[in-house]
Amino acid sequence: MPAIPENAPDATAHPEWRRLIRSRYDKEIVLRLEDGTLLAGQARDMNARGFFLFVDPSALNALMEGMTGSFLEDLQGERITIPCRIARITPSGVGVRFLDEEEA
Repeated sequence: MPAIPENAPDATAHPEWRRLIRSRYDKEIVLRLEDGTLLAGQARDMNARGFFLFVDPSALNALMEGMTGSFLEDLQGERITIPCRIARITPSGVGVRFLDEEEA
């Protein structure tokens, strides 16, 4: 798992992101993208719309904004699949946006 850099982006650098309450979230996540790519990383700073996923920089080369996929999450003892989209790509990782039923 890649180390999270000291100078990693956070919401303080983007005040418009502060509109939603952010919750500290620190969990390893594996995204399964539409093309079959598995993208593993450390999820951080979740809000109602998504989270930031820190990944190994070498994994970023094959990614494009707008790619869709999903990940598994355990909620109250039940394993569910959460659809998502890569909303942005930075040198540290990707912004992941949750998709609702109409978008998935």
